Amino acid sequence: CKRMKKMMSILAATSLLIGMIASSAMAADLTKEDVAGSWYLVKIEAEGMSLSPADMGFEGVLDFKDDDTWELAMTGEDAEKGTYDVSGEAVIMHSDTTEDISLTMGEDGYLVGDEGGTIMSFGREKPEATDWSSIIGKPSEEEAALSDFAGVWEACAVEYDEMTMAANDCGLKATLQIEEDGTATLEMKDPLHDEEPLKTELKGTLEGQTLTLVNVDEDAFSFGVFLSPDKLTLNLQDTGTLRNIEYTMAEEGEEPEINNLVYFEKTTEAE
Repeated sequence: CKRMKKMMSILAATSLLIGMIASSAMAADLTKEDVAGSWYLVKIEAEGMSLSPADMGFEGVLDFKDDDTWELAMTGEDAEKGTYDVSGEAVIMHSDTTEDISLTMGEDGYLVGDEGGTIMSFGREKPEATDWSSIIGKPSEEEAALSDFAGVWEACAVEYDEMTMAANDCGLKATLQIEEDGTATLEMKDPLHDEEPLKTELKGTLEGQTLTLVNVDEDAFSFGVFLSPDKLTLNLQDTGTLRNIEYTMAEEGEEPEINNLVYFEKTTEAE
């Protein structure tokens, strides 16, 4: 996924905060007492995605010290340092190697900056990674029937390159309605279909524990960033979630590899 790789490259850069401008307003002026101390990178927003650094195994800590100096430490990078002052509603960070950086306090108490359309938010509390293993679980070993898949399912998580994130954070909104006869409807929006939802009608075949849904219109060709609406390969998890395996395209005679996984949680039982 090019979008995900781009986000990872953004995280790896030492100049994450260069060129930040004020992105939100505050009714009262800030003081040094308001900003002194440690701030943790809690969210990165870009290109329709809102990523959790903690879920990605990444940490960023921004310290404003009593001697009017700041230090930014990011996983895998040398610390950046400089001086700062507070001017009106903004914290101005000065450095010998970069232009001044401006951060403002959002209504949620985060210090926020915008770097070329990438918005980064820093909070007082160190973020914790989501315990996805307790949510998505493991493949169920129970014998499956079509009725087990019936119901309305909402995409809740995406697993890509050994990293799991909330589906909404990836810009994916998908509703899958499966009937007890194996027919289904998928409606989704993602970074490639963000204006109008993409809707497909599918028919299913259950073999063993895997329900394969294919587009009723065999001539249709459609794909998404994390889901191919033309074909879903579904398995139940022991936590009650539903897992779709998205495979990469393979040359003739070669076995396809897993590209990413999308997990669904049931919101409505079949009638």
